[in-house]
Amino acid sequence: MALQGMAVHGSSAAVLLGDTDADITVIKDHQGTLLRGRPGDICALIFAIPTPTVKLGRDTGTNFRSLLRMVYVLWRASGARPTRITVNDGPNTTFVADVEEPDDAPHDGSLPPDYADADPADIDTEAVVQSNMRLGVSRWPVAGADGANPPVLWGIAVRVDVTFDRAGEGPLEIMFTTAGADFTVPDE
Repeated sequence: MALQGMAVHGSSAAVLLGDTDADITVIKDHQGTLLRGRPGDICALIFAIPTPTVKLGRDTGTNFRSLLRMVYVLWRASGARPTRITVNDGPNTTFVADVEEPDDAPHDGSLPPDYADADPADIDTEAVVQSNMRLGVSRWPVAGADGANPPVLWGIAVRVDVTFDRAGEGPLEIMFTTAGADFTVPDE
């Protein structure tokens, strides 16, 4: 089995403004999708993840479905937070999880300050990835009731519900920089 990761830039998010009383500003740029709101505002974003669905068996003529292993969403916020992740395979909901309270670590894919002037060849990319991908905060393993990774039938979409819930200094905002998924692609 081979592991394959697919991701999209945060600027590709579709934003759903469900509450007509919400006053949410959406700004899309080279860093991602930035949302600014007021206390009590809610919204959702949907990321369509490129999805390897079928691997054709050359020798056997058998088709092999990819398995969904993990989804992730990279973000940073001030006074707002993701509250729930929902994963769909086409019209079928395959995974739902509440987002844990975030810690103060970055979750947006940014490099730690000690890499500010580093030569790109000297950056420990695996350490940076692991420091940004916190279990339950920015990444979620996906498994069915039986503990197995679900096969992908159609295409993966990740929905992120957002709440603007903290009053305080400065704007209430959240920036989404990347979303993606890891798949297991069967060998022949």
